[in-house]
Formats: sequence, structure tokens, C-alpha cells
Amino acid sequence: MPPLPDLRSPVVRYVAALFLWSCANGMQQVLFSWLVVGELRAAPEVMGAVALTNSFPVLLLLLVAGVTADRVERRRMIGLLHVGSALATGALAAAVWRDALSLPVVFVYAAAAGTFMAFVIPTRDAMLSDVVEGDLMRAVTAVTLAQFGGQATGSLLAGTARFLDLAPTIALQAGLMGCAAVVVFTLPRSQGSGARRIDRREILGGLAEVSASPTMRATLLLMSGVGLFLAGAYFVVLPILVRDHYHGDVAQLALFITTLQVGTVVGAATLLATRRLERRGRALAASLALSALPLLVLALGVPFGAALGAAFFWGLCVAAFNSIGRGLMQESAPPEHRARVLSVFSLAVMGAGVLSAPLAGGLAGAFGPLGALGMAGAAMLVFVAGVVAATRIGRIA
Repeated sequence: MPPLPDLRSPVVRYVAALFLWSCANGMQQVLFSWLVVGELRAAPEVMGAVALTNSFPVLLLLLVAGVTADRVERRRMIGLLHVGSALATGALAAAVWRDALSLPVVFVYAAAAGTFMAFVIPTRDAMLSDVVEGDLMRAVTAVTLAQFGGQATGSLLAGTARFLDLAPTIALQAGLMGCAAVVVFTLPRSQGSGARRIDRREILGGLAEVSASPTMRATLLLMSGVGLFLAGAYFVVLPILVRDHYHGDVAQLALFITTLQVGTVVGAATLLATRRLERRGRALAASLALSALPLLVLALGVPFGAALGAAFFWGLCVAAFNSIGRGLMQESAPPEHRARVLSVFSLAVMGAGVLSAPLAGGLAGAFGPLGALGMAGAAMLVFVAGVVAATRIGRIA
């Protein structure tokens, strides 16, 4: 029998906090989407506008957040961000319980959640190097395993809204965020660089450092395809696909997303069990190209069982490109500027969703969810081929 994890270890507590936060985030991906498409019966274009509202703060604030995370005591910052997220989610649960849910409430919550997330992402990423020594690529893969394991658990919990009702299920999500904050405050303090005034050169400094590194530049360009083509399909089109094509409810949406995240967990566990991956640039390009295939399969209107198989394969691809791409950036970033460099990475991946969210909603409205998924998959293949031809991504060891 393997020994129990040492709860005194900062790494174990970091992973526990990440698991709790990811569990709450997994619940949100299902519940919030269903509030819009299931409870309010919003059109695809409205769902795209909600996703845009959620991702726009990331585009606006992520570089500032990265510089801030390099300066401040990160444990305190991320703990307070978790508390703020828990309070915002509790307010949403109260609105649902009081039958006060409306599109203005949804848009306000989307903006608040996106603002908190913009600061959580680079702070959490930079904290990894505070608690881990040694092989950062393996550490990133282990974190991917914990992150998507938590999201899969949360998605599964979200499906209980079919029996418990939406308000108490959203309240449970808020409680998990609060528990994550408690665990974060038990981590060791990190040493920031000081609370000097942030100027524009520092905010743009991460972009300059990424541009100067061929490895980071090629990785960033390739990973921007996730935000441009996959994010809109995932956050906007999939809930509409479940509602309009499969005529499902919140439980079926939860099952679909859980299956995708279980695929990610399996993929991350497989990567963690392997030795150092060779030809990581080629592996990154291949995993992104393969991620287009599930979209093309779903575009055929396959039965729901086959759609779950496509979702599982999509999750395997997510594990590969997320672990490899983030690991390459972690290893290449200067330690003193790691948070701001990783904020540029997250900006490329998530900020591109500002473009893809309304576009995906518009395409789903004009051509239906099947047509929108087919176009996203085809565009992803063309994009990856173009980046591979234009960069040296295939030469990265």
C-alpha cells in the first residue's frame, strides 16, 4: 500500500488547493453555461456575448496581473482572490434561489469571474516554482493531472443540479472556492520583488522576453490556436450542441464535459508515467492538430455515445498540448520574471477567446452548432500547418 501524502509538504498543499479550485471551476463550466442556455434559453449569439464578457478582463488585465504577481506575496494574493470568487459565486447562488436570475446578472457575474481569473492564473502558475524543485516539465504535468482531475470531479458534481436544484449546487461551488482559500493560506510565504510602482515598460516586458526567445515565441504562436479555435467551440458551441442537437439537460452537459476532462486526466497520467518526452515541439504541434479531429467528428452529428468518445479523445489532446506548451514556457522563462512571461502565455491561450467567443456564437447562430464545430476544426488544422511551416517549432527538443 503506497504511503499517504505528507500534508506538511508545500507541494501536497499546493496540489490540494489547486484540486479544490479546479473542482469549483469544473462546476462553473457546466452550471454557468446551463444558466444561460438552459434556464434563460439564450440564443447562440447571446452565449457568445457572455463568453466574451468573461474573457475580456483576461485580455485587459492579464499582463498587469503577471507583473503584480512577480512583486507581491503570492500566497496572500491568491488566497484573497479565492475569497472574492467565493463571494461572487455565493451572490449568484442567492440570485438563482430568489428567482432573480436575468441576463444583466449573468453579464455582471461573467465580468467579475473573468477579472478574478485574470489575476489567479499568473499568480498560481508562478507559485508552482515556489514549492517545486527539480523537473518543472514533470511538475507541470502533475499539476495538469490535479487540475483536470478536479475539473472532472466538479463537472460530475454539477450534474447533481438535476436533482438538488441549481441554487444549492452553485452554493456548493462557492464553498469549494472558500475551502481552496483556506488551504492556500497554509502555504509558505513567497518573496515578492517589492511594491514599487508598475510602469508600462514592465507590463510589456513579458512580451519582449517572449519575442526574444525562439522557443517561447514559437510555442506561444502555436498555443494561440487554442484560444482562437478551441475555446469558442468549448465554451460557446458545446452547450448549444447539447441543448439543440441532442435535446439534453444540465446532466448531459455535465456528462459531456466530465468525459472530456477524464480524457485529460488519463492523458496527463500517461505523460507523467513516461520518461522525458523527446521532440517536444513536434509533439506540441501534433497534439494541437489532433485536437481538431473531435470537432470534425462532432460536426457529423454522431450519436451521443460516439460524441462522448470524441470528447474523451479531445481530452487526451488537451493533456498533451497543455502540459507540453506550459512546460516549455516554464523552463524557458527567467525565474525573476516567470509570472509575467506566463501571463503572456495565458494571454495568448485565453485572450484569443475574446475573438473566438462572439465568432463562435455567430457561426452557431448562422450555421447551427454542427456547422460551427466543423469550421473550427478545419481552421485549426490549417492554422497548425501554417505555424509549423513558418517557425522552427519542429526543432525544439
